[in-house]
Amino acid sequence: MGMPARALREKATETLLEEYPQWRLWIPVGLGLGISAYFSLPVEPPLTLGWGLVGGMGAFLAIQRWKDRGKQRGMQYFCLVGILWMFLGFSLAATHTAHVHTTLLYRTFQNLTLEGEIQAVETTPRGMRLTLAQVHFLDSRPIPPMQKVGITWRGALPLPGLLPGRWIRGRVTLLPIQPPVAPGSFDFRRHSFFQGLSSRGFLIAPPTLLEKAPPGERPSSLRLWMARVRLAIYRRIESGLPPDEAAIASALIVGEKAQISQTIRQNFSDSGTAHILAISGLHMTLVGGLFFLVFRMLCCGIPSLAFRPQAKKVAATASWLAAFVYLGLSGVSVSSVRAFLMHTMITLAVLWDRVALSMASVMGAATIILLLTPEALISPGFQMSFAAVIALITVYERWRPPAFLSRREIAYLSGLLLSSFVASVATTPFSVHTFQQGSLMGIPANMLAIPLTGFWIMPCAMAALVCLPFGGEAPFLCMMGWGLKVLMQLTETVAHWPGAHLVISPPTTGTLGLLVFGTLWVALWHQRWRFLGLLPMGAAFVWYAITPLPDLMVDAAATCVGVRTEQGAFVTARNRARSAQKAWGQMLGLNDPIPRGGKYASPGLWLVGEEAHPRILVTEAPYQESNPPFSATVQVDLSGNFPQATLTRQRIAEGLGGYGYLRGGQLIFRSVREAVGARPWSFKGDLLPSWKRKNAQAQRGTAPLRSPPQPQADGDKKHA
Repeated sequence: MGMPARALREKATETLLEEYPQWRLWIPVGLGLGISAYFSLPVEPPLTLGWGLVGGMGAFLAIQRWKDRGKQRGMQYFCLVGILWMFLGFSLAATHTAHVHTTLLYRTFQNLTLEGEIQAVETTPRGMRLTLAQVHFLDSRPIPPMQKVGITWRGALPLPGLLPGRWIRGRVTLLPIQPPVAPGSFDFRRHSFFQGLSSRGFLIAPPTLLEKAPPGERPSSLRLWMARVRLAIYRRIESGLPPDEAAIASALIVGEKAQISQTIRQNFSDSGTAHILAISGLHMTLVGGLFFLVFRMLCCGIPSLAFRPQAKKVAATASWLAAFVYLGLSGVSVSSVRAFLMHTMITLAVLWDRVALSMASVMGAATIILLLTPEALISPGFQMSFAAVIALITVYERWRPPAFLSRREIAYLSGLLLSSFVASVATTPFSVHTFQQGSLMGIPANMLAIPLTGFWIMPCAMAALVCLPFGGEAPFLCMMGWGLKVLMQLTETVAHWPGAHLVISPPTTGTLGLLVFGTLWVALWHQRWRFLGLLPMGAAFVWYAITPLPDLMVDAAATCVGVRTEQGAFVTARNRARSAQKAWGQMLGLNDPIPRGGKYASPGLWLVGEEAHPRILVTEAPYQESNPPFSATVQVDLSGNFPQATLTRQRIAEGLGGYGYLRGGQLIFRSVREAVGARPWSFKGDLLPSWKRKNAQAQRGTAPLRSPPQPQADGDKKHA
C-alpha cells in the first residue's frame, strides 16, 4: 500500500508542477471558500480569530519557504497558500461585516414623522418608491437610528421636484424587513444589511419638500448627481415610448427595472431570457463592442492612424470610456461591475498586446470583487454571471469546430446555439438554488432574443443615449420600441410552451458547493487529472437525489401548517401565510399552489390520517382545551393551549417557523432562526399576530383571552 500511495503522490506533485501557470486561477476559489465558511457560521466570530489565523499561517508559510529555499515548490506549498487565501477571505468577510453599521428594524412603528434626503426615485406599476438617507425622526418615541429607509406611495405623488439630493418631510409607517420565510430561503435581512437599508414602509400622506437640507448636513455628492442624471434619462425614455416598452428600455439603459410589470417579468423568466433585463456581461460587451467598432472605423478614416497598431489601442480606450459611462448610468450593480472589470482587463490586454479574453481575466475580476465586497459571493448575480462566463471560456478553449462549421453563417448559428446551451446549463443550478425554477425553452428563446438585442435593440439604445443631450433621441427610441415589442411577443410566446416554467426542489448549500468545486476543478486545470472533478460533481447529484424533503412546514406567525403525505401536500388554510406557502411549494417542487386538505374533526382540530390513529394533529386558535380527544404521532399546537404538544406555538414563534422531518415516529424540527444563526442581521423577537401575543399574556394572567380577528360560523362561535 505504501508504494502505490507514494507513486500516486509523486504523480500528483508532478502534474501540479506542470500546472504551475494555473495556480493563480485558484486565488478567488480560496477567497470564496473562506467567505462561504464565514457566512455559514451560526454565530459572529471575533475579528481576532480570522486575522490571527492569517498571521499564523503567513508566518508558518514564510518559515517553510525559508527552510525549503532552493527547492522546487510542490503540493505542500500549493495547499498552504490555498489555506492562507481561505483564511484571508474569512477575515475580510468578518472585517467588512464589522464595519457595516446598519441598524435593522425588528418591529413596526406607525405614524412617524421623519426627514430625509432622497437618494433614489423609482416608478413602479403601483406608484412610486423613494429611498431616503440621513433619516431624522421628529417624534419623541425611542426609535433606533436608521441609515437608510425605503418608502412607497400608491399612485403618483402630486409633488413636483422629487429629485435625488432633495430633502422631504412626511408621515410614514415603517415595517421591519422580514426574515426568510423558510430555512434556506433568500435572506432579505442579510441583503438589506449590506445594502445599508434599515427598514421599509409607506407614506401615510404626501410629503413636503424642504427648501434646503437641515443644518450640518453634507451637500449632494457625485453619486446623487449621477442618480439625477439617471432619473432624467428615465423620464425622457418614459415620455418617448409606451409604458411596457419604456420599462424594458429603462432597464437596459439605466438599470431601472421597478416599472416592469409582473406579467412581463414572468414571461422573461419562464422563457429563460430574464438575464436580458439585468445589465451584465452581454450588455457591457455589446456597448463596448459597438463603440470599439465605431472608433475603429473612424481611425481607419485617418491616414496617419489607419495602418498603425495604435488605431486598435485608441479604439479600445474609447470603448473602455464608453463602458465606464454606461457603468455609472446602469446603477453599478454586481453583474455590471463584474462585466466592467472584465472589459477593463480586455482593454489592458489589447494595450499590452496580450490575449484579450482568458480565464485569467475572469478570475482576476472575481478576485477584485471578493477583496472589495466579500458579501457579493452569496448574491445570485455574482454566482450566475461568473458561472456563465467561466463555462463559456472553458468550452471555447477546448472546443474545435468541425470543418463543415467553418462557413461564417453556419459558424455564427452554431456558436450562438452552443453559447446559449452552455450558459443555460451553467446557470441552472444557481437558478434552482435561489429561485427554485428552471426552463427547458431557454436555448431556442435566447437564439432569437440575443441577436435581436445585439443587432437591433442595443444599437438603437446607444444611439438614443448619444443623441439625448441634443434632443434627437426620438427616432432611435421609436426604432428601439419596435424591437422591444418583438422581444416581448417572443418571450410571451415561448413562456407558454410546454416545459417553459419548471418549479424544481432546490439543492442544499453543501450540494451546490460540491458541484461548484467539481466544475471549477474541470475548468481551471489543463492536464488530464481535471476529469477527477467529475467525481464531486457526480457526488453532488447523488446527494441531491437522496436529500429528504420536509414532512411538516409551519409559518413564523403560527397561523398555517403544511403537511407532505403519500397522497400529496396539504395546508390547513389557503388564505394565510401566502409567502410561506409559496416557499413550501417551491421546496417540494410543485408547480401549482398547495391545496387545502386534511380533516376537521371539530372547530380548531385538524387531522391527517385516520381519526382513530391520526398521523398529525393540529390544534388551531378556536380550540381551547388542554387535552385533545385524539392521540397522534405528532401534535402541532397553534392555539397556545396545548403545552404538551410535540411542536408548541412558543417553539414555533421563537424559531420563526421552519420545517419538520419525521424519522421513526420522531419529529426533527429545523427552524428559520437555527438556519440564520445569531448574526448582525438576525431578526429579534417573533412574528406572532397581536391577538396571539395577547393570548400568551392572558395565559400568564396579564390580559383577557381573545379570539382571532376573523369571521366564524355560528356553530364555531357557539363552540368557542
